[in-house]
Amino acid sequence: MIPDHHLLRETTLALLNEACFLEMHLLCEDIYQRADTEGHDSVAAVALLGMSSASLATGDCYRSETYTRRALVLAERAQEDRVICDVLVELGELEITLNQHYTTAQQYLERALTLARRTQYTEGIAAALRGIGMNHLQQQQMQAAHARLTQSLAHALLTASKPLQALSANALGNWCLINHHPDQAIISFRKALEYCRETGDRINEAAILANLGRTYAQYNTTSAYHIAFDFFAQALELTRTLHFAYGEITVLNTMGWAYQSYRQSERALNCFLLASERALEGENEALIEMALEQLMCMSHEAGEPEQALLVSPSRMPFVEQMGNYTQLFTRPWATFIGCGMPG
Repeated sequence: MIPDHHLLRETTLALLNEACFLEMHLLCEDIYQRADTEGHDSVAAVALLGMSSASLATGDCYRSETYTRRALVLAERAQEDRVICDVLVELGELEITLNQHYTTAQQYLERALTLARRTQYTEGIAAALRGIGMNHLQQQQMQAAHARLTQSLAHALLTASKPLQALSANALGNWCLINHHPDQAIISFRKALEYCRETGDRINEAAILANLGRTYAQYNTTSAYHIAFDFFAQALELTRTLHFAYGEITVLNTMGWAYQSYRQSERALNCFLLASERALEGENEALIEMALEQLMCMSHEAGEPEQALLVSPSRMPFVEQMGNYTQLFTRPWATFIGCGMPG
C-alpha cells in the first residue's frame, strides 16, 4: 500500500530527526519506485524529497540536487501546488548553498512564495521567505535579509509546526550573529533550541547548539569562552550519539574556527585534523572534500601547512592516507595538502 504524501512527509521527518538516514533513503526509494510505476506523482515527488534530504544530511549535495529536480517534474505533473512549493524552496536553498546561483535561487523562491500565497499555504510562505532571506544574506544584502527572515518567523509562528519555527528562528539568529548582534542571536537560537527539543528534532538541535557556541565565542571573553565550548561539547556529543558524521565534522570545523578566534592555533588545527580523519573513516568523498577545504583554509592562516600537518608523528599515517585522496580532486588546495607528505 502506498501512503499519501502527508503521511510520508511525517514519517520521513521522524526518521530525519533521529538521523536514520539510510532507513529513510531506503523507505523513500521503495515508495518512489512503486508510486512512480503506479502514477502517484505527488507521492513519488515527496519520496524524492525524502531521498534528497537523506543525501544532503550525509553530505551528498549533488545527488540531493538530482532527486529534487526530478521531484519538481513529478510535482508539476501532479499539479499539486503545495508539493510544488516545497520542492521549489528546496531547489532554491540548494542553488544558494551548493551552486551560489543567487539569481536562479531567487526565481525558485519567489515562485514558491507566489504559489504559497495563492493557496494560503502558511508553512510554504514561511519557508519561502526564509529561503529568500538566506539568499539576501549570502549576497550581503543585510536590510532585505532581515526583513524577509523576520517575516518568515512571524508566519512560522502562525502555524503549529515547531520544526518550521525552529528553522526560521535559527535563520534569524544567523543574521544577528553575522551582523554582530550576539545578544539578539542568543535569544533567537535559544528559542529555536526550545522548539527542537519540544519535537525531538535532534539533528537541528545539534546545529543550534553549535550556533550558540559560535555566538558566545564572538564575545571573545574568558567567561564566554567556557560557555561557548560547553555548547560545542554538547553539540559534538549529540552528533556522536546519533552517529551523524556530517554533523560531527561540521561541529569540529566550527570549533576549529572558534579556537582560532582565541588564537589557540594548535587546538584549532587538531579540530580540523580530527574532522578530516572522521571524513576519511566514512570514505564519503563529499565529506572528505569539505573537511579538506576547511583544513586548507586553516593551514593558510597557520602559514606553514606542510609543517603543521607533519608536526606530530602520530599524524603521519593519516597524512599518507589523506594523500591517497588528493587525486580525487582538481582544486589546487588538494595537491597543496598532499605536498607535505614524506617522500
